[in-house]
Amino acid sequence: MKDVSSNKISDYDTARFESNYRRFIIFLLIIICAGIIFIVRDIYYRISDVVIQKEYSCIYLIGTLTAAASRLLLPVVKKRLGNNAAEAMITVTVIILFFGFVNLSLLDSFYFNAFNYTAYIFGCLMLTFLFRVGTRLILIIILGGMLYFIIAYRLVSPDIFTLLGMFPLIGISVSAFYFSFSQENMGYRLFEANESLKEKNKQLEEVALHDSLTGFHNRHYLDEFLEHQIALFNRRSNPFSIIFTDLDHFKSINDEFGHTAGDRVLQDFAEIIRRGSRDADIAFRYGGEEFLLIVTEAGLDEAAEIAERIRELTEQHSFYEIDRQVTASFGIAEVHPGDDMNSLIKRADEYLYKAKNSGRNRCCMDIA
Repeated sequence: MKDVSSNKISDYDTARFESNYRRFIIFLLIIICAGIIFIVRDIYYRISDVVIQKEYSCIYLIGTLTAAASRLLLPVVKKRLGNNAAEAMITVTVIILFFGFVNLSLLDSFYFNAFNYTAYIFGCLMLTFLFRVGTRLILIIILGGMLYFIIAYRLVSPDIFTLLGMFPLIGISVSAFYFSFSQENMGYRLFEANESLKEKNKQLEEVALHDSLTGFHNRHYLDEFLEHQIALFNRRSNPFSIIFTDLDHFKSINDEFGHTAGDRVLQDFAEIIRRGSRDADIAFRYGGEEFLLIVTEAGLDEAAEIAERIRELTEQHSFYEIDRQVTASFGIAEVHPGDDMNSLIKRADEYLYKAKNSGRNRCCMDIA
């Protein structure tokens, strides 16, 4: 975990907190129900030692009230103070409940006059499977609980206290820490795998929606984006225009200079489109040497200015390994009420062919 960025660690902490929060909310309900059952049981079933009876009831009551208060306050703290405050509240609640289990084990041991680790095991299970935090904090909590149990038992029942009797307690504590550490390690590995999968999916999406040669969006994304733009126009009357452009005599460039040189021409032309358009405009490779530029929030006049600027830049550009002038033709159309994607592209395509048939290296636009 040392070689990952702080952002990645922060994302992992957030994911871990959300996991803790979901599980802990459910666990608190279980603790509340169990606490109520034990409190009712103590009311109707009395043991001979009244002092221990009261201590049992006190522990059940504290655990139930702590769980109930956390269940009620935790969503509010998360919403108003954020994840860090909610995580601190979860940590404090877990510590209180864990030491409640430790005290129950102590009372069981005193009452039965023999070591009893049942409640302590439940507390360790709670830490191991319901509470994912850093291994240092888990170690401190488990070590604190174990030392508290040993010291309290030694002071209160020195006559039956033996180091040999503490071995199971130590074994339970070590096992709880090991499983907690393993769960945290596995959780981080799963998080890393999930993040890696997201990154790969993102890369695949980029490949699926972009043309590898020019870096422009491809035809597939054009369909989706243009439908969205037309929907916005129909709903809010947001104007936009499209520029359909095609390199003149590109086939002869491939035939004369080779496909590698042709690819370089396409890359240079794509860069010219980037330079000649605005940041808000979206460029697509339509197919072959054809490109389509969506000029957002613009009518015909502004789109025509952009098309003419790209045309001039292309005309003036010296293309790599091409010892002749390369030009492009442009068809421009503005969206009209009732247009769909096909009708708009068809209209721009008609004006592109009009530019081709009028001598190429020119812009023709929809003046409807």
